[in-house]
Amino acid sequence: MTAPFPAYPSLSRYIPLAPIEEVLGRVGRSIEAREAITLVIGPPGTGKSLTSQILKHRFSQTHDVVSVGATPLEDRSAVLRHILHSLGVRCDAHHEGDLHLALVDYVSRPDAPSGGLLLLVDEAQAMSPETLEAIRMTTNIMVDNAPRVMAVVFGAPRLEEVLIDSLLDAFVQRVATRCYTHPLSLDETRQYVIGVITGLEGNPAETITDGAISAVHHACEGVPRLINHLMTAAIDGAAGANRSLIDEPIVDAAWAQLQQLPSPMIEPPVLGGDENLGV
Repeated sequence: MTAPFPAYPSLSRYIPLAPIEEVLGRVGRSIEAREAITLVIGPPGTGKSLTSQILKHRFSQTHDVVSVGATPLEDRSAVLRHILHSLGVRCDAHHEGDLHLALVDYVSRPDAPSGGLLLLVDEAQAMSPETLEAIRMTTNIMVDNAPRVMAVVFGAPRLEEVLIDSLLDAFVQRVATRCYTHPLSLDETRQYVIGVITGLEGNPAETITDGAISAVHHACEGVPRLINHLMTAAIDGAAGANRSLIDEPIVDAAWAQLQQLPSPMIEPPVLGGDENLGV
């Protein structure tokens, strides 16, 4: 069973908010226009992996979809082998040119999906220029004068520094669209938390106070991944305290636990008798 606020990207918990919906719309139009390379850049935890999952789900009926980036790929041969393996193509060739031809044959087959091959490239900021250039070269494949391979490349802000390398001039020239993911605003954080609770048939007003949502947003600075971590800790904290409503003190205690800080003082100290007055 998926947790209410899972620590990993989950399609079942997706709440359509403006920042991700805007990116999905722009990337979707780029894919449908058969543009070679689309960049999605943003800080960790702001929805790049979730965006990749949603794109895979949305385009799996019209495209062959392959995720790249889960394993290290050092050169073009490794990139081609990974793509062919992910497509279920058995290829014993060792020469780079033969691997390329095997991929051309696959995307040219009579029963190939109309959209072609879509590559979803994660953690691109950690890839070498040689690997990124290899991905760019796959987007050169044409069949009947139409592109058959598109790539959506996801990376942290450091990716823009990587792309300054002169070895990637051709790669940059093939980039048709750049999109950026951002942390959520306070209102978007509120929409997200309430949306998840409502989607689970809960009553937000009976689950969390507005002040607690503000505290979550402030602590996490709107980063969705951190929001999920903190909300899970707050839910556990409320359950442990036999409380049905998450309020600011529970959020503060949960944040302190996540940060391995001393727990905040939940209740003010009760003053005693004369001994506290120095009498």
